[in-house]
Amino acid sequence: MTVGAEADQRTKCVSFSGQTLRLLSTPVFRFGAKILVSGGLLAWIFYRVETAEPSMQIGGGDWAPILLVWLVQSLLPFVQAERWRLIAAILGAKPSFAAAAQNVYIGQFFNQVLPSAIGGDAVRIWKLTRFMPVETALSSVALDRIVALLAVPIILAIGSGMLAQIVPDGPFRWALYALTAAAICGLALLLLVDRIPLPRVLYRSRLVATLLSMPVAARKLFVDPGCLAHTMLLSIFIHAGVGTSLWFLARNFIADVPIAPFLLLAPIVTLVTTIPISLGGWGVREGAMVTALGLINIQPSIALTISVQFGLIMLVVGLPGGALAFIGRSGVDAPASGNVSVNGASR
Repeated sequence: MTVGAEADQRTKCVSFSGQTLRLLSTPVFRFGAKILVSGGLLAWIFYRVETAEPSMQIGGGDWAPILLVWLVQSLLPFVQAERWRLIAAILGAKPSFAAAAQNVYIGQFFNQVLPSAIGGDAVRIWKLTRFMPVETALSSVALDRIVALLAVPIILAIGSGMLAQIVPDGPFRWALYALTAAAICGLALLLLVDRIPLPRVLYRSRLVATLLSMPVAARKLFVDPGCLAHTMLLSIFIHAGVGTSLWFLARNFIADVPIAPFLLLAPIVTLVTTIPISLGGWGVREGAMVTALGLINIQPSIALTISVQFGLIMLVVGLPGGALAFIGRSGVDAPASGNVSVNGASR
């Protein structure tokens, strides 16, 4: 091969590699990959469970507990709306409760239809930037999510005695200890990351400036013990609502199952579901549910049924958020000239 031909071949290889990288980085490819991950996980879990227990029935059980779970999960977004309003108030924004509830419900809908179980947070931020600064929108929604996740180690600490009985000594228990340590380290990093010296050129970037507003906002929340305690209690209440909902579904199949283990294990399942590798948490949630409920001797087929029923209920719960997002204007979409106060001033 001549030198010119070799150079031409290298050029073609570089061009092909560049096109491949651009393809892999596109949102469409990532969306498709997460659909494949969800589908693959679900197919594998269903196959393993069906092989062991062919009697599994997703539509089994009484409809009364299912309707009760739908009611509970339809009310919890209002609790989350109050939690976000408290956080937003610390940052100087004062949206109405109705606007906050609409924003949370919109996020609830997109959490079910976008990749990962936190895709709705990005939509919430986008909606909020229409009537508050980007920094406030990003920080308030991020802190809303962080407070929810930080409640998980607190719940595990409260139930540590039961946790030691449920979780056998081994990798799973050590993973929970690692989770608690990671939460503490992550919080410390969040509170101090803007104190880490960076090259001066980075401070000229709007993106970097926006991200560095988050630790400032976090310190405002964490130095206010009243607001922090209030938001943490609301987070624990939401996790308890999820645990109670799973218990209601479990009672369809096991009459004498205790509620306490569900209150302890549900936050772990919720935390695992936020890992952004699937569509709406599908597949990841089912695997976590089968593993977690297996610790209290619930059959995989029942655990899988509970998980799928809960996922379908959450899809229905999110439908009003889809209507709010696509039909007409709402208080969340109020223009800057509206009556929402940001940083103490009317916008």
